[in-house]
Amino acid sequence: MGTLYKHDQIMGQRGYDKVESVRVELGFEGLLAVDSVGLSGCVVLVWKEKGMCTVLGYRTNFIDVKVEIVGLPCYRFTGFYGLPGSHQRRQSWNIMQTLKNTSSLPWCIGGDFNDILSFGDKMGRIQQPVWRVDGFRQIVEECELRDLGFTGNRFAWESHRNTRNLFCERLDRVLTTSQWVFLFPKAQVHHVEAANSDHSTLFLTLGVSVIRYAF
Repeated sequence: MGTLYKHDQIMGQRGYDKVESVRVELGFEGLLAVDSVGLSGCVVLVWKEKGMCTVLGYRTNFIDVKVEIVGLPCYRFTGFYGLPGSHQRRQSWNIMQTLKNTSSLPWCIGGDFNDILSFGDKMGRIQQPVWRVDGFRQIVEECELRDLGFTGNRFAWESHRNTRNLFCERLDRVLTTSQWVFLFPKAQVHHVEAANSDHSTLFLTLGVSVIRYAF
């Protein structure tokens, strides 16, 4: 069994057992699961091999790790969940700014930010307020991040699917620093539709081959 993190103070036994069963089913070694306080679900990160991830920090809406894969440069990955309320936008952005300042490693941050970077990232119903779109764009620039782009369906989140009231937003994305892109210039993000979720799965490929030698 690999590195396993259990936080009894913030995750109930039932929720922990559920994500632990997923880790076992996938055949992964490491797991960190953190409850999203006041929200349904939790933030979960699993990794394939022992020693692949070193936890740098976590809170109820993010998990921050150093990634070390044999044969590849080390980098930093943050799984992020943007706090959902309009009144929490600046709190989410401040967390991103704090994360930016905690490490100089090449950085990749991805997840559901609950924000859009442009008005074209939403279809249907009322558009986001200008201050929210401009504010998110500004914090992305201040953190020296860039959108890695995607293939697949433009909108990674849909509500009222298969009804007249359908509306969609690109809330989920992967952002990286220029240092990270330099290490993985062929990296791609794929939007993969999920049958049991209103969010598409973000599938990130690094675009590199790892050659390992056995003697």
